[in-house]
Amino acid sequence: MACSRRCLDCYLTLNTTGFAPKFLDRQKQRVAVEFNYGTSQHPEHIRHTLVATYCFVRSREIIDRLVDQLIQMIHGIGSRSEKRVEKKLLNDLRKVSGKTNILCQLAEAAIEHPDGVIRDVVYPVVSEKTLKALVKELKATGPAYRPQVQTVMRASYRGRYRRMLPAILSALKFRSNNEAHRPVIRGLELLKRYAESRVHYYDIEEEVPLKGVAKKDWLDLVIEVDNDGNERINRINYEVTLLQALRDRLCCKEIWVVGADRCRNPDDDLPGDFEERRAEYYGALSLPIDPEVFCQKIQETMTEELENLDRSMPKNSLVRILSRSDGWISVKPLDAQPEPQNLIRLKTEVGKRWPMTSLLDVLKETDLRIGLTECFRRPYRFSYSISPSRASYSKAIPVGSSTARVSLDRIPRCRSLAGG
Repeated sequence: MACSRRCLDCYLTLNTTGFAPKFLDRQKQRVAVEFNYGTSQHPEHIRHTLVATYCFVRSREIIDRLVDQLIQMIHGIGSRSEKRVEKKLLNDLRKVSGKTNILCQLAEAAIEHPDGVIRDVVYPVVSEKTLKALVKELKATGPAYRPQVQTVMRASYRGRYRRMLPAILSALKFRSNNEAHRPVIRGLELLKRYAESRVHYYDIEEEVPLKGVAKKDWLDLVIEVDNDGNERINRINYEVTLLQALRDRLCCKEIWVVGADRCRNPDDDLPGDFEERRAEYYGALSLPIDPEVFCQKIQETMTEELENLDRSMPKNSLVRILSRSDGWISVKPLDAQPEPQNLIRLKTEVGKRWPMTSLLDVLKETDLRIGLTECFRRPYRFSYSISPSRASYSKAIPVGSSTARVSLDRIPRCRSLAGG
Protein backbone atom coordinates (compact mmCIF):
# COMPACT_ATOMS: atom_id res chain seq x y z
CA MET A 1 0.00 0.00 0.00
CA ALA A 2 2.82 2.40 0.91
CA CYS A 3 4.64 1.52 -2.32
CA SER A 4 1.51 2.22 -4.36
CA ARG A 5 1.10 5.56 -2.58
CA ARG A 6 4.69 6.52 -3.41
CA CYS A 7 4.16 5.58 -7.05
CA LEU A 8 1.00 7.68 -7.16
CA ASP A 9 2.85 10.67 -5.68
CA CYS A 10 5.49 10.29 -8.39
CA TYR A 11 2.80 10.22 -11.04
CA LEU A 12 1.12 13.38 -9.68
CA THR A 13 4.45 15.28 -9.66
CA LEU A 14 5.31 14.26 -13.21
CA ASN A 15 7.53 16.72 -15.07
CA THR A 16 5.66 17.56 -18.28
CA THR A 17 7.86 20.44 -19.41
CA GLY A 18 8.01 20.55 -23.19
CA PHE A 19 4.82 18.55 -23.76
CA ALA A 20 1.77 20.26 -25.24
CA PRO A 21 -1.45 20.03 -23.17
CA LYS A 22 -3.30 18.54 -26.16
CA PHE A 23 -0.75 15.73 -26.37
CA LEU A 24 -1.20 14.92 -22.68
CA ASP A 25 -4.99 14.95 -23.08
CA ARG A 26 -4.75 12.48 -25.97
CA GLN A 27 -2.65 10.09 -23.87
CA LYS A 28 -5.12 10.41 -21.02
CA GLN A 29 -8.02 9.58 -23.36
CA ARG A 30 -6.06 6.62 -24.68
CA VAL A 31 -5.85 5.12 -21.18
CA ALA A 32 -9.47 6.05 -20.41
CA VAL A 33 -10.87 3.86 -23.20
CA GLU A 34 -8.80 0.86 -22.18
CA PHE A 35 -9.70 -1.49 -19.38
CA ASN A 36 -7.10 -2.52 -16.80
CA TYR A 37 -6.33 -5.67 -18.72
CA GLY A 38 -5.79 -3.76 -21.94
CA THR A 39 -3.39 -1.31 -20.29
CA SER A 40 -1.43 -4.14 -18.67
CA GLN A 41 -0.71 -5.67 -22.10
CA HIS A 42 1.56 -2.76 -23.08
CA PRO A 43 5.33 -3.00 -22.59
CA GLU A 44 6.45 -1.82 -19.17
CA HIS A 45 7.96 1.51 -20.25
CA ILE A 46 4.84 2.40 -22.26
CA ARG A 47 2.49 1.21 -19.49
CA HIS A 48 4.14 3.33 -16.80
CA THR A 49 4.27 6.37 -19.06
CA LEU A 50 0.58 6.10 -19.95
CA VAL A 51 -0.54 5.54 -16.33
CA ALA A 52 1.63 8.42 -15.10
CA THR A 53 0.19 10.75 -17.74
CA TYR A 54 -3.36 9.66 -16.92
CA CYS A 55 -2.91 10.22 -13.17
CA PHE A 56 -1.27 13.60 -13.76
CA VAL A 57 -3.95 14.95 -16.11
CA ARG A 58 -6.82 13.42 -14.16
CA SER A 59 -5.63 14.90 -10.86
CA ARG A 60 -5.53 18.38 -12.43
CA GLU A 61 -9.08 17.92 -13.74
CA ILE A 62 -10.31 16.85 -10.29
CA ILE A 63 -8.71 19.88 -8.64
CA ASP A 64 -10.29 22.18 -11.24
CA ARG A 65 -13.71 20.69 -10.54
CA LEU A 66 -13.20 21.13 -6.81
CA VAL A 67 -12.37 24.80 -7.37
CA ASP A 68 -15.45 25.21 -9.58
CA GLN A 69 -17.60 23.59 -6.90
CA LEU A 70 -16.10 25.87 -4.26
CA ILE A 71 -16.80 28.99 -6.33
CA GLN A 72 -20.39 27.91 -7.01
CA MET A 73 -21.05 27.17 -3.35
CA ILE A 74 -19.68 30.54 -2.21
CA HIS A 75 -21.70 32.30 -4.91
CA GLY A 76 -24.80 30.38 -3.83
CA ILE A 77 -24.52 31.69 -0.28
CA GLY A 78 -24.96 35.27 -1.49
CA SER A 79 -27.31 34.78 -4.43
CA ARG A 80 -29.81 32.59 -2.55
CA SER A 81 -29.81 34.98 0.40
CA GLU A 82 -30.50 37.96 -1.86
CA LYS A 83 -33.38 36.14 -3.54
CA ARG A 84 -34.93 35.17 -0.22
CA VAL A 85 -34.73 38.72 1.11
CA GLU A 86 -36.05 40.22 -2.13
CA LYS A 87 -38.95 37.79 -2.20
CA LYS A 88 -39.84 38.61 1.39
CA LEU A 89 -39.62 42.35 0.79
CA LEU A 90 -41.64 42.20 -2.41
CA ASN A 91 -44.40 40.31 -0.63
CA ASP A 92 -44.60 43.05 1.98
CA LEU A 93 -43.96 45.94 -0.35
CA ARG A 94 -46.68 48.17 -1.73
CA LYS A 95 -45.59 51.18 -3.71
CA VAL A 96 -46.84 54.46 -2.26
CA SER A 97 -47.57 57.13 -4.84
CA GLY A 98 -47.36 60.85 -4.19
CA LYS A 99 -44.65 60.69 -1.55
CA THR A 100 -43.77 64.36 -2.16
CA ASN A 101 -47.34 65.49 -1.52
CA ILE A 102 -47.52 63.34 1.62
CA LEU A 103 -44.36 64.97 2.95
CA CYS A 104 -45.75 68.42 2.18
CA GLN A 105 -49.02 67.66 3.99
CA LEU A 106 -47.17 66.31 7.02
CA ALA A 107 -44.99 69.41 7.17
CA GLU A 108 -48.00 71.75 6.97
CA ALA A 109 -49.85 69.85 9.70
CA ALA A 110 -46.80 69.93 11.99
CA ILE A 111 -46.32 73.67 11.46
CA GLU A 112 -49.97 74.52 12.05
CA HIS A 113 -50.27 72.34 15.19
CA PRO A 114 -46.81 72.14 16.81
CA ASP A 115 -48.24 71.04 20.18
CA GLY A 116 -50.92 68.73 18.83
CA VAL A 117 -51.24 64.97 19.25
CA ILE A 118 -50.12 62.86 16.27
CA ARG A 119 -53.34 60.86 16.15
CA ASP A 120 -55.38 64.09 16.07
CA VAL A 121 -53.11 66.12 13.76
CA VAL A 122 -51.26 63.69 11.41
CA TYR A 123 -53.67 60.80 10.87
CA PRO A 124 -56.48 63.01 9.50
CA VAL A 125 -54.03 64.25 6.84
CA VAL A 126 -52.23 60.92 6.10
CA SER A 127 -53.79 57.66 7.25
CA GLU A 128 -51.93 55.21 9.46
CA LYS A 129 -52.11 52.54 6.75
CA THR A 130 -50.39 54.82 4.23
CA LEU A 131 -47.61 55.65 6.68
CA LYS A 132 -46.97 51.94 7.38
CA ALA A 133 -46.78 51.22 3.65
CA LEU A 134 -44.36 54.12 3.24
CA VAL A 135 -42.12 52.82 6.02
CA LYS A 136 -42.01 49.34 4.42
CA GLU A 137 -41.07 50.80 1.04
CA LEU A 138 -38.26 52.89 2.53
CA LYS A 139 -36.91 49.86 4.40
CA ALA A 140 -36.99 47.74 1.25
CA THR A 141 -35.18 50.33 -0.87
CA GLY A 142 -33.03 51.98 1.78
CA PRO A 143 -29.94 51.02 3.77
CA ALA A 144 -31.83 48.30 5.68
CA TYR A 145 -31.61 45.92 2.70
CA ARG A 146 -27.94 44.90 3.09
CA PRO A 147 -28.16 44.02 6.81
CA GLN A 148 -31.06 41.69 6.06
CA VAL A 149 -29.10 39.99 3.29
CA GLN A 150 -26.07 39.63 5.57
CA THR A 151 -28.21 38.12 8.33
CA VAL A 152 -29.68 35.53 5.93
CA MET A 153 -26.22 34.76 4.51
CA ARG A 154 -24.86 34.15 7.99
CA ALA A 155 -27.72 31.80 8.89
CA SER A 156 -27.45 29.94 5.58
CA TYR A 157 -23.70 29.45 5.94
CA ARG A 158 -23.93 28.31 9.56
CA GLY A 159 -26.77 25.85 8.94
CA ARG A 160 -25.68 24.31 5.65
CA TYR A 161 -22.43 25.33 3.96
CA ARG A 162 -20.17 25.40 6.99
CA ARG A 163 -20.16 21.61 7.21
CA MET A 164 -19.06 21.14 3.59
CA LEU A 165 -16.65 23.95 2.76
CA PRO A 166 -13.86 23.06 5.23
CA ALA A 167 -13.54 19.60 3.64
CA ILE A 168 -13.03 21.18 0.20
CA LEU A 169 -10.66 23.84 1.52
CA SER A 170 -8.51 21.23 3.26
CA ALA A 171 -8.01 19.41 -0.05
CA LEU A 172 -6.75 22.53 -1.87
CA LYS A 173 -3.55 24.54 -1.51
CA PHE A 174 -3.94 28.22 -2.30
CA ARG A 175 -1.12 30.53 -3.36
CA SER A 176 -0.76 34.13 -4.56
CA ASN A 177 2.02 35.99 -6.34
CA ASN A 178 0.75 39.37 -5.13
CA GLU A 179 1.54 40.53 -1.63
CA ALA A 180 -1.74 42.47 -1.50
CA HIS A 181 -3.73 39.21 -1.52
CA ARG A 182 -1.66 37.36 1.09
CA PRO A 183 -4.12 38.32 3.90
CA VAL A 184 -6.71 36.06 2.25
CA ILE A 185 -4.22 33.17 2.28
CA ARG A 186 -3.48 33.76 5.97
CA GLY A 187 -7.21 33.95 6.69
CA LEU A 188 -7.73 30.57 5.03
CA GLU A 189 -4.98 29.03 7.15
CA LEU A 190 -6.70 30.44 10.22
CA LEU A 191 -10.04 29.01 9.08
CA LYS A 192 -8.49 25.55 8.66
CA ARG A 193 -6.92 25.65 12.12
CA TYR A 194 -10.23 26.48 13.77
CA ALA A 195 -12.31 24.11 11.60
CA GLU A 196 -12.90 21.64 14.46
CA SER A 197 -13.35 24.30 17.14
CA ARG A 198 -16.75 25.48 18.39
CA VAL A 199 -15.69 28.77 19.97
CA HIS A 200 -17.72 31.85 19.04
CA TYR A 201 -14.73 34.19 18.77
CA TYR A 202 -11.12 33.78 17.72
CA ASP A 203 -8.59 33.94 20.53
CA ILE A 204 -7.98 37.49 21.63
CA GLU A 205 -4.24 37.02 20.97
CA GLU A 206 -4.84 35.60 17.49
CA GLU A 207 -3.72 37.82 14.63
CA VAL A 208 -6.74 37.90 12.31
CA PRO A 209 -6.15 39.64 8.94
CA LEU A 210 -8.94 42.12 8.20
CA LYS A 211 -7.46 44.53 5.67
CA GLY A 212 -7.99 43.14 2.18
CA VAL A 213 -10.45 40.53 3.50
CA ALA A 214 -13.48 42.09 5.17
CA LYS A 215 -15.46 44.68 3.24
CA LYS A 216 -16.57 47.90 4.91
CA ASP A 217 -20.23 46.89 5.13
CA TRP A 218 -19.19 43.69 6.95
CA LEU A 219 -16.84 45.21 9.53
CA ASP A 220 -19.63 46.01 11.99
CA LEU A 221 -20.71 42.35 11.91
CA VAL A 222 -17.20 40.90 12.01
CA ILE A 223 -15.93 43.00 14.93
CA GLU A 224 -17.98 42.64 18.11
CA VAL A 225 -17.50 43.76 21.70
CA ASP A 226 -17.63 41.07 24.40
CA ASN A 227 -18.84 41.43 27.98
CA ASP A 228 -15.42 42.70 29.12
CA GLY A 229 -15.42 45.50 26.53
CA ASN A 230 -12.78 43.86 24.28
CA GLU A 231 -13.11 43.84 20.50
CA ARG A 232 -13.42 40.26 19.27
CA ILE A 233 -13.68 38.71 15.80
CA ASN A 234 -16.90 36.78 15.19
CA ARG A 235 -15.84 33.54 13.50
CA ILE A 236 -18.93 32.86 11.38
CA ASN A 237 -19.19 36.42 10.04
CA TYR A 238 -15.47 36.51 9.33
CA GLU A 239 -15.58 33.20 7.46
CA VAL A 240 -18.43 34.44 5.25
CA THR A 241 -16.60 37.59 4.19
CA LEU A 242 -13.34 35.62 3.83
CA LEU A 243 -14.94 33.16 1.42
CA GLN A 244 -16.40 36.00 -0.63
CA ALA A 245 -12.94 37.55 -0.92
CA LEU A 246 -11.52 34.15 -1.93
CA ARG A 247 -14.13 33.71 -4.67
CA ASP A 248 -13.45 37.15 -6.15
CA ARG A 249 -9.72 36.49 -6.33
CA LEU A 250 -10.05 32.96 -7.69
CA CYS A 251 -12.20 34.21 -10.56
CA CYS A 252 -9.47 36.64 -11.67
CA LYS A 253 -6.58 34.27 -10.77
CA GLU A 254 -5.12 36.66 -8.21
CA ILE A 255 -5.13 33.52 -6.05
CA TRP A 256 -4.26 30.21 -7.71
CA VAL A 257 -4.37 26.56 -6.66
CA VAL A 258 -1.44 24.16 -6.57
CA GLY A 259 -1.86 21.21 -8.95
CA ALA A 260 -4.74 22.75 -10.91
CA ASP A 261 -4.93 23.29 -14.66
CA ARG A 262 -7.30 26.20 -15.36
CA CYS A 263 -6.66 27.68 -11.90
CA ARG A 264 -2.89 27.23 -12.08
CA ASN A 265 -0.17 29.79 -11.43
CA PRO A 266 -0.74 32.64 -13.94
CA ASP A 267 3.03 32.89 -14.44
CA ASP A 268 2.90 29.45 -16.09
CA ASP A 269 0.53 30.79 -18.75
CA LEU A 270 3.38 32.68 -20.42
CA PRO A 271 6.51 31.31 -22.11
CA GLY A 272 9.73 31.45 -20.11
CA ASP A 273 11.28 34.03 -22.46
CA PHE A 274 8.17 36.22 -22.66
CA GLU A 275 9.84 39.35 -21.27
CA GLU A 276 12.69 39.17 -23.80
CA ARG A 277 10.45 38.36 -26.80
CA ARG A 278 7.31 40.24 -25.79
CA ALA A 279 7.04 42.19 -29.08
CA GLU A 280 7.51 39.02 -31.13
CA TYR A 281 4.77 37.14 -29.26
CA TYR A 282 2.33 40.05 -29.51
CA GLY A 283 3.02 40.28 -33.24
CA ALA A 284 2.34 36.55 -33.69
CA LEU A 285 -1.05 37.06 -32.00
CA SER A 286 -1.75 40.28 -33.94
CA LEU A 287 -2.31 42.16 -30.67
CA PRO A 288 -1.18 45.66 -29.72
CA ILE A 289 1.36 46.02 -26.92
CA ASP A 290 -0.37 49.09 -25.48
CA PRO A 291 -3.10 47.84 -23.06
CA GLU A 292 -5.24 50.95 -23.58
CA VAL A 293 -5.38 50.32 -27.34
CA PHE A 294 -6.21 46.67 -26.69
CA CYS A 295 -9.09 47.52 -24.30
CA GLN A 296 -10.42 50.24 -26.60
CA LYS A 297 -10.52 47.83 -29.54
CA ILE A 298 -12.43 45.24 -27.48
CA GLN A 299 -14.90 47.84 -26.26
CA GLU A 300 -15.54 49.06 -29.80
CA THR A 301 -16.08 45.50 -31.02
CA MET A 302 -18.43 44.73 -28.13
CA THR A 303 -20.44 47.92 -28.73
CA GLU A 304 -20.72 47.20 -32.44
CA GLU A 305 -21.86 43.61 -31.91
CA LEU A 306 -24.43 44.63 -29.29
CA GLU A 307 -25.84 47.26 -31.63
CA ASN A 308 -26.10 44.67 -34.41
CA LEU A 309 -27.87 42.31 -32.03
CA ASP A 310 -30.27 45.05 -30.95
CA ARG A 311 -31.14 45.91 -34.56
CA SER A 312 -31.51 42.36 -35.85
CA MET A 313 -33.25 40.70 -32.90
CA PRO A 314 -36.77 42.12 -33.48
CA LYS A 315 -36.65 41.20 -37.18
CA ASN A 316 -35.24 37.71 -36.76
CA SER A 317 -38.03 35.16 -37.11
CA LEU A 318 -35.79 32.38 -35.73
CA VAL A 319 -35.30 34.07 -32.34
CA ARG A 320 -37.90 34.79 -29.65
CA ILE A 321 -37.71 36.54 -26.29
CA LEU A 322 -39.64 34.41 -23.81
CA SER A 323 -41.68 35.77 -20.94
CA ARG A 324 -39.74 33.74 -18.40
CA SER A 325 -37.64 35.35 -15.70
CA ASP A 326 -35.04 37.79 -17.05
CA GLY A 327 -36.33 37.24 -20.62
CA TRP A 328 -34.86 34.00 -21.90
CA ILE A 329 -33.74 33.88 -25.54
CA SER A 330 -35.21 31.01 -27.56
CA VAL A 331 -33.57 29.97 -30.85
CA LYS A 332 -35.52 27.88 -33.35
CA PRO A 333 -33.83 24.55 -34.14
CA LEU A 334 -32.13 24.34 -37.50
CA ASP A 335 -33.86 22.50 -40.31
CA ALA A 336 -32.54 19.06 -41.15
CA GLN A 337 -29.95 19.09 -43.92
CA PRO A 338 -30.81 17.25 -47.14
CA GLU A 339 -29.57 13.69 -47.33
CA PRO A 340 -26.42 13.30 -49.48
CA GLN A 341 -27.08 11.99 -52.99
CA ASN A 342 -24.52 9.20 -52.73
CA LEU A 343 -26.22 7.89 -49.58
CA ILE A 344 -29.60 7.90 -51.33
CA ARG A 345 -28.17 5.94 -54.27
CA LEU A 346 -26.50 3.46 -51.91
CA LYS A 347 -29.76 2.79 -50.06
CA THR A 348 -31.57 2.35 -53.37
CA GLU A 349 -29.09 -0.23 -54.64
CA VAL A 350 -29.12 -2.13 -51.32
CA GLY A 351 -32.93 -2.15 -51.35
CA LYS A 352 -33.01 -3.52 -54.91
CA ARG A 353 -30.67 -6.40 -54.13
CA TRP A 354 -31.74 -7.18 -50.52
CA PRO A 355 -35.26 -5.87 -49.86
CA MET A 356 -36.15 -4.87 -46.28
CA THR A 357 -32.44 -4.64 -45.39
CA SER A 358 -31.15 -1.37 -43.91
CA LEU A 359 -27.62 -0.03 -43.92
CA LEU A 360 -27.45 -0.69 -40.17
CA ASP A 361 -28.05 -4.39 -40.83
CA VAL A 362 -25.25 -4.33 -43.40
CA LEU A 363 -22.91 -2.66 -40.92
CA LYS A 364 -23.68 -5.22 -38.22
CA GLU A 365 -23.23 -8.15 -40.57
CA THR A 366 -19.93 -6.73 -41.80
CA ASP A 367 -18.69 -6.29 -38.25
CA LEU A 368 -19.70 -9.87 -37.39
CA ARG A 369 -17.65 -11.13 -40.33
CA ILE A 370 -14.50 -9.00 -40.31
CA GLY A 371 -14.55 -7.22 -36.91
CA LEU A 372 -14.14 -3.66 -38.18
CA THR A 373 -14.92 -2.17 -34.74
CA GLU A 374 -11.63 -3.64 -33.53
CA CYS A 375 -9.91 -0.80 -35.36
CA PHE A 376 -11.64 1.78 -33.15
CA ARG A 377 -10.97 0.20 -29.75
CA ARG A 378 -9.17 -2.93 -28.70
CA PRO A 379 -9.20 -3.46 -24.93
CA TYR A 380 -9.09 -7.25 -25.39
CA ARG A 381 -8.07 -9.69 -28.03
CA PHE A 382 -10.65 -10.96 -30.50
CA SER A 383 -10.71 -14.15 -32.59
CA TYR A 384 -12.87 -14.92 -35.58
CA SER A 385 -13.66 -18.03 -37.61
CA ILE A 386 -15.70 -17.74 -40.79
CA SER A 387 -17.38 -20.71 -42.44
CA PRO A 388 -19.29 -20.68 -45.76
CA SER A 389 -22.60 -21.31 -44.02
CA ARG A 390 -22.28 -19.35 -40.78
CA ALA A 391 -19.98 -16.70 -39.37
CA SER A 392 -18.76 -17.32 -35.82
CA TYR A 393 -17.86 -14.38 -33.59
CA SER A 394 -16.36 -14.77 -30.12
CA LYS A 395 -14.58 -12.59 -27.61
CA ALA A 396 -11.86 -13.58 -25.17
CA ILE A 397 -12.54 -12.22 -21.68
CA PRO A 398 -9.95 -12.68 -18.90
CA VAL A 399 -11.44 -14.25 -15.75
CA GLY A 400 -8.88 -14.51 -12.97
CA SER A 401 -5.90 -16.50 -14.23
CA SER A 402 -7.88 -18.18 -17.04
CA THR A 403 -9.67 -16.94 -20.11
CA ALA A 404 -13.33 -17.45 -20.84
CA ARG A 405 -14.56 -17.35 -24.42
CA VAL A 406 -18.06 -15.99 -24.92
CA SER A 407 -19.74 -16.81 -28.22
CA LEU A 408 -21.91 -14.18 -29.82
CA ASP A 409 -23.35 -16.46 -32.51
CA ARG A 410 -26.88 -16.06 -31.14
CA ILE A 411 -27.05 -12.34 -31.86
CA PRO A 412 -30.07 -11.72 -34.15
CA ARG A 413 -28.79 -11.42 -37.67
CA CYS A 414 -30.24 -10.31 -40.94
CA ARG A 415 -30.47 -12.45 -44.06
CA SER A 416 -27.08 -13.61 -45.35
CA LEU A 417 -25.63 -11.17 -47.86
CA ALA A 418 -23.69 -13.86 -49.64
CA GLY A 419 -26.68 -14.94 -51.69
CA GLY A 420 -29.10 -12.97 -53.83
